[in-house]
Amino acid sequence: MELDRREIFRIITAAVTAGVTAGPVLAQEHRHAATAAAKLDIASYKPRALSEAQYKTLDALSEILLPAGDDGPGAHEAGVAYYLDTVLHYGGESQRESWRRGLDAAAASGPDLEATVARWSKKELSPQTADEEFFIAFKNTAIGAFYLSAAGRKCIGYGGDTAIASFPGCTHKEHQA
Repeated sequence: MELDRREIFRIITAAVTAGVTAGPVLAQEHRHAATAAAKLDIASYKPRALSEAQYKTLDALSEILLPAGDDGPGAHEAGVAYYLDTVLHYGGESQRESWRRGLDAAAASGPDLEATVARWSKKELSPQTADEEFFIAFKNTAIGAFYLSAAGRKCIGYGGDTAIASFPGCTHKEHQA
């Protein structure tokens, strides 16, 4: 099929017109639908790396370290023990055994876990025992787990993980072009 000159101009005009009218539609702001995170059901969670008793001790130690307060939830509500058990589940066996021994030592130290935490924390800079070494690993990992949780991010005002329409860049006068 041969096109004459008028047909070619009609095709070009239609293409240009479609591009001009579709441009604003195609350039509209792209937005991602906000999706609600699934609520963690801590109450029915069954530990995979730890025994039930070790998991309860881990949850109690975490809550002592990161208690709930007027400014927000603590480690229990943030799911710190769940996170740590999951990390241990997928970690190495030597790491699991070290944590199991540390949690068993905490439980065996008596009903006052706060006193155990206070005693272990005094030795953080120069740990002498495996239990004190465990406490350092536990404390660092529990704090990290808390601030990775939705509760921890909210506590520090982190608003990331959202799409933004524009970014103004640096607003310092000396950096303006």
